Amino acid sequence: MVLTVESRRVLAVCVVTVFIGLCDRVQISVAIIHMAQELHWSLSEQGAVLAAFFYGYTLTQVWGASLGANYGPRRVLAAAMFAWSFLTILTPCMARWSFTLAIASRVLLGVFEGVTFPCIFAIISPLVSEADRGGVVAWINVGHCLGTVTAFFLCPILSANYGWPSSFYLFGLLGVGVAATWAEISRRPYLAASKDKPEDNLPRLGGGYDSMNSSISNAVSKRPIAAMVAMLREPAVAAICFSHFCNNYGSFTVLSWLPTIMSERFSVEGTDLSMACLPYIAAMFGALFGGHLSDRFVAAGFALNSVRVSMVGASFSVAAIALLGVTTASNAQTALLLFS
Repeated sequence: MVLTVESRRVLAVCVVTVFIGLCDRVQISVAIIHMAQELHWSLSEQGAVLAAFFYGYTLTQVWGASLGANYGPRRVLAAAMFAWSFLTILTPCMARWSFTLAIASRVLLGVFEGVTFPCIFAIISPLVSEADRGGVVAWINVGHCLGTVTAFFLCPILSANYGWPSSFYLFGLLGVGVAATWAEISRRPYLAASKDKPEDNLPRLGGGYDSMNSSISNAVSKRPIAAMVAMLREPAVAAICFSHFCNNYGSFTVLSWLPTIMSERFSVEGTDLSMACLPYIAAMFGALFGGHLSDRFVAAGFALNSVRVSMVGASFSVAAIALLGVTTASNAQTALLLFS
């Protein structure tokens, strides 16, 4: 992977941004056990709080790409990160004030975090050649997994020693610092991997993709709904969306409910809940291995489409078998092994 020093710095900040975003998103999966005890929330109310984030998160995926295209992805990401970091700091106060404000804080957190990946991919796309993108996306996924690992590991310890609000204050303040870094980066000249224009680095996997890139670019410049329609007309994009839906159905359910499952079904309590981070340590290494393996296959001359489809198909098959196995697990260790 050939990147300039400055490009590597930007990529590193992208990874840290995803890391902080996941910490802010995931910590409530652990904290809600203590929040429910203090605030007397029922299991259905806990589910409503955990689900609220995703309503806001879904709303700004396409809008985030449109804002990034119009105002610059680094500026948009800096503003969004400032907003969601302050919301994270305010979440304990809002939750204690009322259940409605607890829901509102999570919805708004999702709204602002929803721009993260559209902006990050817009930032890194011009910096990385097509052949190296698998490895770069793998590092972004490492930030994703590492944020989950950190939240699942630290939050039970912080809650036991300093109270459940402490993790919100810690990760919120860290987010403010990273947002300030983006604000500084946004003032620099646009970075590119080569002398080509950024749009020249867009992936072109076949004859139909040239027209797809053109139609999407034109649509994004006009309105986000048109961009969505233009993308969904492409069978490959529709297939990616369906695959992402299937992945998220399993992964976000586990992400939100794993600590509760460990507590309610297997009677794991207190700092022992930190073991919930183990599946995401495995996922972190899996992401790196899969990303670099796919890049090697592409470099060896295998068709890019075939490599991507094969990797996704193999990973989904193993994950599906493991999730089915979880339903029969009789102890926490077996369940964690299958989740991993």
